[in-house]
This record gives sequence, structure tokens and C-alpha cells, in this order.
Amino acid sequence: MLLAILLVLFVQTKHSYEYDAVVFTRGENGYFCIKIPSILTTARGTLLAFGEARIYSCSDYTQTDIVYKRSFDNGKTWSNLEILYRGNASNDNYNRVGNIAPVQLRYNQRILIP
Repeated sequence: MLLAILLVLFVQTKHSYEYDAVVFTRGENGYFCIKIPSILTTARGTLLAFGEARIYSCSDYTQTDIVYKRSFDNGKTWSNLEILYRGNASNDNYNRVGNIAPVQLRYNQRILIP
């Protein structure tokens, strides 16, 4: 019984670091929308948030840039939007990019974005 009480007290006094944060917003930097977000926590604790920035609509068939933001305080604040890859548009032939899945290699800390 004493163990159960101690466990309840421990759980109740544990601090929670959860909060809501908006990383990408519609219309940000002139993009129609930013879809398919993914987040990577680096070995140093930096959060990197990536997304597909759609230029003319949220359709899959529009020019798409890959963008990202950084957070150095566990997601409380975020850097300005940066472009990692700019999709090219020539007539209706768009370079297709999407569904990125960032990973960091343990042995050299290099970040890959396949």
C-alpha cells in the first residue's frame, strides 16, 4: 500500500513539458500551405521540423519546396522558415519531392533527408 501511495505522489509531482506550438502556418512566406510535416531531434537536442511548402495550392500537383525550421528550446520557439530544396517549374513539369524522412547518422552526426 505504501508503495502505491509513493508511486501516485511521484506521478502527481512529475513536471510536464508538453505544450502546444504552431510550427507552420498557412500563407507563411507566401506559400499557399505547408503539408506533410516531419520532425527530427538531433544528437545535440535541436529540433528540426520539415514540411512540403506548396506554392499555388495544396494540391499534390503544384510546385513544391522543401522547407524547415529549427528549435533550440525543445519546441517553445522556432526559427524563421528556411528553404532546403526549391522545386522547379517548367510549364506543367514540376520536380516531385515529398514525404521526406530525415535521419541522423550516429557515427558522424550527418543528417540525411531521403
